[in-house]
Order: sequence, then structure tokens, then C-alpha cells
Amino acid sequence: DEKYGIASALECAAGADGYLRSIAKYDFKWDETGWLETNFDSYLTAVNSPGVITEESDKAKLQNGFGAFQHIRLFCDYDTQSKKVLGYHFLANDE
Repeated sequence: DEKYGIASALECAAGADGYLRSIAKYDFKWDETGWLETNFDSYLTAVNSPGVITEESDKAKLQNGFGAFQHIRLFCDYDTQSKKVLGYHFLANDE
């Protein structure tokens, strides 16, 4: 993470809105972040594949049918060698 953390967090944040738009049944939004903060502020220590960092965010929210927003845990797999996002996945906070 020391070497690739900033790049992976920025790349993951750049494509996250598109992913959230594709999975949201109604709408989505992010928690407010400070000027120097990013939406992805932590990563998983377990590595699925060599050279892949999985960034994590708990700042994304999906809207339900009643109009309320519920937080999800959003994950982004970033390949440090090719310097690109491999994909996104999420878990509802109650899972």
C-alpha cells in the first residue's frame, strides 16, 4: 500500500460512480469527504492475487425503495502492474 496506495485509491474512485450507477436500483451517493480525503480510505490486507490491491470504502450509500440511503462496503480490485482497475464488488453492511 505504501507504494501503490494513492494511485489505487484515485483510480478506484474515478470509476466508482459508474459502477454504483449500474448497481443502484434507485440512486446512490457518497458521504462527504474532506479536501485531502478520498472515497477509498482503506484496503484489505489479504491478497487475492499477486500485485492486486483491494481498496475498501464504507462511504458509499444506495437508496432503497422508501427513499432512505443505506451504507454498503464497496471494494475495488486494482492491478499494480498494469495500473488499472480490475473490477468492483460490494456487500450490504448487514452481510
